Amino acid sequence: MASTASALVTAIATALGRITTASYDYDLSGDGDVVYGIFDEPPSPNKSAMVCYYENKLDPHNEAVPLAYRGRTASYDFVGWVKAGKSPTARAKAAMKLRSDVLEALERGIQGKPGDTPIGGDLASVNGMALTMVEGVGLAIDGDAIGIDGWGTFFLSVTFQWRQQYGA
Repeated sequence: MASTASALVTAIATALGRITTASYDYDLSGDGDVVYGIFDEPPSPNKSAMVCYYENKLDPHNEAVPLAYRGRTASYDFVGWVKAGKSPTARAKAAMKLRSDVLEALERGIQGKPGDTPIGGDLASVNGMALTMVEGVGLAIDGDAIGIDGWGTFFLSVTFQWRQQYGA
């Protein structure tokens, strides 16, 4: 069985790949729209939106964890780029919408939503663990302000927590 951390990385990519304009503001369903790992430059001009993410921290936790279980807390950082209008406000608002799409896709994955195939099926129960999203904090800005001209950019840190039975 794959490690839970590895399974979680895959499940997050699946959740983000479900972001399409049918239910969200942007579309991340194309090849290379969601990338695991650090990507230190804006995407190709052929893309309209892109999100990269990576595990920032993985810690054990023992609070409210029954005997024969282990608890984990993992933080993932997300960076997103979206092509946007010509004004700084338009770029910042576009980044805010993409950040919102990412958060909603992760929330749907854990809690599910009627009519969705929830990642509540493939994220909330990765490797038999009970997963919760503890918090998501972020910032959406005009990319021009940090040298990424023509793009709205967001930064987001999401913390997940789970417990898993030893040997599972």
